[in-house]
Amino acid sequence: MYIVLVVFVTLLAATQLASAEDEHQKKSTYVALDSNWNSTPLYLEAREKVDESLYWKFIQSFNDACVKANKDSTQMTDKEVYDIIIDTSKEILGDDSAYLLEFLIADLSIRTYSPRVQTYRQLYETNSKYNNKQNEFIQLNDITLNIKDKESITTIEYDKSKENEVYSYDTIYPSTLTHSFDHITMMQEEEKDKRVVIYYADITSKDFSAVHKYLIKLYQEKKIIYVVRFYVPASTDHVRLQGYGYSLSIKSLEYKVMNDAVIQNEGGDSNTAASIPNEDVGGFNFHVLQKRHPDLTKKLTTFRSYLLAHQQQAELKMWEIQNLGLQTAQKIVTSSNPMQSLVYISQAFPSYASSLSRISVNSTLKQSIANYQKIFTEGENQLYLNDRVIDITEEFDLNPLGLSETILNELKSMMNVKKIGIESNLISKIASTFMAPNLVRFNMLPENKDVLITLNNLETDPAFSKWEKSLSDLKNEAISYSSIFKKKNLFTLVFVVDLDNADAFQTIAYAQNLANNNIPCQIAIVFKTSNSDRLRDNLTSEKIAKIFLTFRSKMGIKAATFFVNALNYYKRSYGMDQVTMQLVSSAFNTVVSQMGNNVGRLQTIVEATTYNDLLKEANDFIQQKAISVFPQIFMNGLLLDAKKSIAESINHICFEELRQVRKLYLEGIITDLDQDYYSIMMDYHATHESLLESLNPLVVPSDINPVEFRSLSPPNSNKKIEKLGQDLLAEQLHWISATGAEDEVKLISHMIVGDFDHDTTVQLAKNAMDRLQKGSPKDVRVAFVNANTKSKLGRQLTFANTVEEATSILSGVTGDSKSLDETKIENISVFSKSVLGLACQFNSYILTNGRLITVSHNEEDIFNDFFMLEKFEIGKARSVKDILPENPKVRGVELTKPRDKSNLIMTLVSVFGMQSSNTDVVRKQVPTTVTPSFRYEPKANANITPLLRFTMVVDPLCKTAQKMVSIVNSVASHYGIAVDVFLNPLQQLGELPLKSFYTYVSQLHLNFDDAGKLSKHYASGVSSNLPDNRVLALAMDTPSTWIVKPLVAKHDLDNIRLKDLGVKEPTLNALFQLEYLLLQGFAYESRIGVSPPAGLELVIDSLGTLQHQDTLVMGNGYFQLKANPGYWKLALLGRGKNIMNLLNSDSKASDTDQVHPVSYLTVATDSYRGNSIYLKLSRKAGQEHTPILPPVTDQPKNTAPQKVAEEEAEDDKGFLSSIGSLFGGNNNNKPSARVENKKLPASNETIHIFSVASGHLYERFLKIMMLSVKQNTNSPVKFWFLKNYLSPEFVEFVPYMAKQYGFEVELVTYQWPTWLRAQTERQRIIWAYKILFLDVLFPLSVNKIIFVDADQVVRADLRELWDMDLNGAAYGYTPFCNSNPDTEGFRFWKTGYWRDHLRTKPYHISALYVVDLNRFRRIYAGDQLRMTYDQLSRDPNSLANLDQDLPNYLQHNLRIHSLPQEWLWCETWCSQSSKGKAKTIDLCNNPLTKTPKLENAVRIIDEWTDLDNEAKECEKKWKLEKESKKQQVLPNPTTSETQTTTDKPTTTTIDPEQAIEAIDSASIYMDQ
Repeated sequence: MYIVLVVFVTLLAATQLASAEDEHQKKSTYVALDSNWNSTPLYLEAREKVDESLYWKFIQSFNDACVKANKDSTQMTDKEVYDIIIDTSKEILGDDSAYLLEFLIADLSIRTYSPRVQTYRQLYETNSKYNNKQNEFIQLNDITLNIKDKESITTIEYDKSKENEVYSYDTIYPSTLTHSFDHITMMQEEEKDKRVVIYYADITSKDFSAVHKYLIKLYQEKKIIYVVRFYVPASTDHVRLQGYGYSLSIKSLEYKVMNDAVIQNEGGDSNTAASIPNEDVGGFNFHVLQKRHPDLTKKLTTFRSYLLAHQQQAELKMWEIQNLGLQTAQKIVTSSNPMQSLVYISQAFPSYASSLSRISVNSTLKQSIANYQKIFTEGENQLYLNDRVIDITEEFDLNPLGLSETILNELKSMMNVKKIGIESNLISKIASTFMAPNLVRFNMLPENKDVLITLNNLETDPAFSKWEKSLSDLKNEAISYSSIFKKKNLFTLVFVVDLDNADAFQTIAYAQNLANNNIPCQIAIVFKTSNSDRLRDNLTSEKIAKIFLTFRSKMGIKAATFFVNALNYYKRSYGMDQVTMQLVSSAFNTVVSQMGNNVGRLQTIVEATTYNDLLKEANDFIQQKAISVFPQIFMNGLLLDAKKSIAESINHICFEELRQVRKLYLEGIITDLDQDYYSIMMDYHATHESLLESLNPLVVPSDINPVEFRSLSPPNSNKKIEKLGQDLLAEQLHWISATGAEDEVKLISHMIVGDFDHDTTVQLAKNAMDRLQKGSPKDVRVAFVNANTKSKLGRQLTFANTVEEATSILSGVTGDSKSLDETKIENISVFSKSVLGLACQFNSYILTNGRLITVSHNEEDIFNDFFMLEKFEIGKARSVKDILPENPKVRGVELTKPRDKSNLIMTLVSVFGMQSSNTDVVRKQVPTTVTPSFRYEPKANANITPLLRFTMVVDPLCKTAQKMVSIVNSVASHYGIAVDVFLNPLQQLGELPLKSFYTYVSQLHLNFDDAGKLSKHYASGVSSNLPDNRVLALAMDTPSTWIVKPLVAKHDLDNIRLKDLGVKEPTLNALFQLEYLLLQGFAYESRIGVSPPAGLELVIDSLGTLQHQDTLVMGNGYFQLKANPGYWKLALLGRGKNIMNLLNSDSKASDTDQVHPVSYLTVATDSYRGNSIYLKLSRKAGQEHTPILPPVTDQPKNTAPQKVAEEEAEDDKGFLSSIGSLFGGNNNNKPSARVENKKLPASNETIHIFSVASGHLYERFLKIMMLSVKQNTNSPVKFWFLKNYLSPEFVEFVPYMAKQYGFEVELVTYQWPTWLRAQTERQRIIWAYKILFLDVLFPLSVNKIIFVDADQVVRADLRELWDMDLNGAAYGYTPFCNSNPDTEGFRFWKTGYWRDHLRTKPYHISALYVVDLNRFRRIYAGDQLRMTYDQLSRDPNSLANLDQDLPNYLQHNLRIHSLPQEWLWCETWCSQSSKGKAKTIDLCNNPLTKTPKLENAVRIIDEWTDLDNEAKECEKKWKLEKESKKQQVLPNPTTSETQTTTDKPTTTTIDPEQAIEAIDSASIYMDQ
């Protein structure tokens, strides 16, 4: 290897590469994200993580450790604090909870609870103005006490009316949380007379313990309500955040967008000594070479960079692209470290694409992936933790913040099982069996097989012609998974559907979709119909069935299912809950118009009696099977869960059923000859096993009767109760078995629980004994749990040991109950209430292996279907028994007695059953029939590794993989969780699947520097191996509740070209800041069936400051406000305040008895998730029909009243009338925007101008546009810029420019709502922001806005445009010019779709427009635009020019006033002769020449160069002044935000000069 290395080094020297090492050194990017609040102490964050039962113990123990160290928070380093936290946690957790330490470490690293601690800081700072500069103090009403005066608490006069407010996250001794959502008045009645004492405590101080213990004493004496708030020490640092990613997308430069300004290379030399990544490049593993030859690191790095650069520059041909998915999978599985290769390739694919395209794919890999894609959809991504589905579309589920929480919850569940005492390796095996379908077989063969309406036939349909017909491979003992795909109807899937149900037609369409997807099943439907007019217009479900059957008979199944699909379409389009005759007629006509009419008249079909007998037989069959809940789905008689996706599980179910098919084949019952396989198999099962003939609704799970379990080994904070339950099950319960089966291990354990003085409980007991007597089941036992200690019958039954004894007692023959063991009787009663949690006043219960069947005392027909119940539950128990060894060990003790083994099976089934039936957790059986592509096994954790496993199904070349793979790798490595990886690539690609580099920032452990200070570099993103000569755009990928801005970035992040950094600057640094956390939600009226309160104005005020912000409620009820960690007061504003009541509930599921009107809600933003609330409202008396916003009544000038009325009616008639139905409810009340403010005189009224820009070039244009406006406009001007994509330098500079030229400037932002279809390309996102959020982007006091493109130069006074009459329209645009003949071929709006759609209306350009925001809000223009956008954007090819196409498309419903042509001139579309009249000139892209805009600007606009030089001179002056103040701490830019702020936020400003120094130093931290 060393010789080879010398050869290559020599080669490099010969080609002069070695002499140019610095030039070939790969550049990198360094990205970090900080909070906008000061850093919070780790010990308070740790306190939030501690379990509630250990909460106060942790505080006291931590304080003791601080006192022992003789240091408070100001005297300890971060490392010392961290060490005390870890040591304290180890001390209080104990062995049983030691696993929690890993989660504490992760949460401290992620800084999970920093936002919550910041809320404590806000509370402290709000109230600390009275504390005489003492860190600790006590507050009583408005009195502040020194902690030394604590004894005076009970003697000071107390005024209840001045009582301090207590908030939702206040800590109230002895618990940790309050139970209210607004004020202490919601506390328990007995506490209302107590004094509220708030102790602002420093838990590191030596005084804390004495004060704390004294206040506990007063609490115990019932004198006070003791509230602890925490002193949060000040900090100059900020929290370094993680849990986000960023991409570097390769930009297309069809039009040049780079600024031609010289890039200043101010960076110093970097001494970066990065470790070479452990990956193959060009056939070499440079990581290994570096380890072997560290002295050659620099030359190895140079050679590696050369190879990467060569790969990155190579353009791939189409034929080289098509197999990249398989080639990538091949590279990963053959790598020495597959997981690391998966991470590298998914995150830096453009660098590896060329070398990957040359990899040969072997047949083994192809077959493996083909097998996977019989289970998973090709290219899909899935993630499981054990069998728990991780929703990778939910941003906080796939995030270290949420994923750690999920892991902890799953681990706690598994730990509950571990407490039973079985070996860890058995736990995961048993857990996996509980995700297998609980298959019970019913006799689903009707006497007349025509009742089964088949949708396909595997033996005759052409789609299955190439499938294997022979069954001979079933002779093999090892059955292949592919054996289920036979050209035979071996598997019959039956859907039983009630056509009177609203969802019946979706079920039929779903069944047909399964048939179209060629699953290995014959699919049939059984219709339940009726003659009653349960639908509308004299329509019955029988008539619909007749139409379906007629189409099927005369035109084939395609026509029949087409009819159902058409019916579904019209039902959905018209928003109908039920099917009507009109919808049926429309669907019928659609079929015959598309496929021809071979069926006759609709009326004739529905009146015919041809299918009456068949439909009656179907109804009789359904009644015979006692099916009352629909739909029900059976496969070869096996009942499937209709709520779960059949498409995802059917192949696995068929594979399991194939074992039964093989058995019948080997016995000669079925053969290769064409047979009625379904009838043969149903008859066989009916003969050889007990098929169930009907469905008992109490046993068969449904939405009405979901499966419910009670754990028979539940954790309990009361250890006495927990031990009582264990002892009772182990020894005290008396189990009764069938005669002769006493010594058998029991798979089924029934408990009859209830008050045995009630007839229902007695009858249940009799039925259970009858089952044991007549059925004589060997694997069933019964116990009686008497809840009523006074019941004579119950007392006697508690001690019954045989069927005969119990039967005798139940028949009335009882003995002396006085001599019975009273302790046992009492224990069993306590067990029913405190362990099982069952109240027996109105119900009796059957507990079968923990599964709960509730039998009401009002039932006439008492449950007596124990056989069916056992059939349903025995499968799980048998699986558990099969997994357990013959004599399993519990806590190291071998079980040999049948009773103990039976108890273990019962307990395990109950615990796992309870987990699997938790409806809050989605579980799904992970693949077991195929081997994963590879398994990643990180360093094991003794407490976690045996109990948890990730399963990741991933397409390596998709955006989801870029994020998911990195997160799973990080989290799995930290916790020691193995990962089974199934590579699931697309087998054929038509284009490069990834055109961006991606880095996810996640590190689950803290780093400290030599001084013990928390390192800022432990959670930052470093991207290397990037192409130097390509233009990249950096985009942050953060949770949707985060609003992030760039704080420090010397270079243009929208147009990064790393080679421009220069030799001495190897790293591009960017520091971002989390500026806001969203406070969002939905507002709705308490009345049912009414539209959301659209147009309602809301305002939030920060607690303790005057900071506030307002917004409007959208048409769907959504609202969004920007907040920071802390408490906020949310209230109604404007006209709506007099119409609506704000109710004291921020949840959909609040106790209505406690809901009442309030003047404001106090809401907390205390986590990185922001806060999502449901704002509940009611109408004030007399305001039931008052619109929230006043109707539009103003009449446009120079317009006939009749015409205005007609045009407004046209506006309202279309979209306005549909908004209510779209979002739910009616639209009788038509809301609108607030009353206009009084207008200033025209000459003094401020003109508001809106614009957007991204990248340094467009910011340069923006400065020129502002200067041109100021030079030509004689009125006050205020510019509004979209903040999302502005550079830090521009944000810092523009207030200076505003001051120099006498205008105002304000930055606005709005986070894209998650419910609105998102755009992914930055340019399209910017276009969307120009139009989609105009009603909510600006403060409500802004009544009008003029949008001016950044690359536009204004030559006229914008007052003219501001005052222009829009003739009743909400906005005015300039039509596209038609006077330049050279570009006629590009005027797409003159041909095809647009010509037909516009119907002579002009197509307008979006470079300049004016918006009457008052009218815009009042007519719901924003809602119309968003609703239409969401519909059209479903087609990725629509809305090519989003900001233009959308308003032009909507012209017929949302009118555009056409501005005079001279208001916008651009060379592309307008003639040169019209240029002299131009009032603005726009630098439109020219599709003919594609000339860069800078060249066009100088050539087209005479004044452009002068304006450009003037802007540069202003910026130069600013930089000189800034440089002269460099040693001073600069204030934050004075640019205001979207909220109207009269007082600055309480967050600390980050000094840009200090920040850039910090981030420059960070470039040395490049550890991969």
